[in-house]
Amino acid sequence: MNQIVWQRLARMKINLGSWRNHALTKLSGDRDEISIAVNALLKKSLNKDQVWMLTNLDHELKNEQIIELENQLKRLINNEPLHYILEEAAFFGRIFRVSPDVLIPRPETELLVETVIDWAQQKSHSDEIKLLDIGTGSGCIPISILKAIPGSKGIGVDISYKALKVAQINAKELGVEELLLIQSDLISGLKSKFNVITANLPYIPTDELRKLRVAKFEPELALDGGETGLLYYERLFLTLNKILDGSALCIFEFHHDQGERIRYLAKKLIKSKSINILQDYAGFDRFIKIEV
Repeated sequence: MNQIVWQRLARMKINLGSWRNHALTKLSGDRDEISIAVNALLKKSLNKDQVWMLTNLDHELKNEQIIELENQLKRLINNEPLHYILEEAAFFGRIFRVSPDVLIPRPETELLVETVIDWAQQKSHSDEIKLLDIGTGSGCIPISILKAIPGSKGIGVDISYKALKVAQINAKELGVEELLLIQSDLISGLKSKFNVITANLPYIPTDELRKLRVAKFEPELALDGGETGLLYYERLFLTLNKILDGSALCIFEFHHDQGERIRYLAKKLIKSKSINILQDYAGFDRFIKIEV
């Protein structure tokens, strides 16, 4: 934003309702999604809830708020994900910090967390969970599990130091002290054993990734799964058995068209009691559940 525009904005008097209408005219796409995004920007900037905003459309915005909102609007117009602009995302009933160094948590991944919690409760393991989350990113998976299961402890590993810093912030802000964060390429260097292992590793085939809009903003390191999309899962499965402790659960997220291939790899490389493919909310194959 050039100096002239900055000066003009600083002199303008704009209320909430007029800026909202201005923003809506600048954005294209689904009107409901656009409205949600604009409201989210205003809510964060004003630190007010939706009801307050709807009943205070004539509230005059401060100059610094207008400048901040205009910068954020420009980022939205450029198709940058709203969660990166807000620097936060909701997951499993909590707000997590996010940055372009981590993948934005997806709603379907909450099913992975639910599956672990259900398993722990049914198997009476709730007081002895030793969790490993591989490719932990923002830490949303292990933090959500540890918050839900008293007495559990966990390790989150990621090859990205910057991602681990985000996870560290989330663990601190959400009051999770039982999570150790380690920089590691998959499970290299780990000597402990675990009875719950989770992962949402990069699973998008390289050629397909180039066609996706999210690839422009989300970290390629967290998306690119190699030629088949299963490069990292195959590497993991080759050594997974050595870190499993007795009766254990492994649950991993994958691309919706990879179910049969990842099942084949798991049966070939992992000594297991059962292997099942689970569906997401939309009915697509999304997780492989392995019990040993």
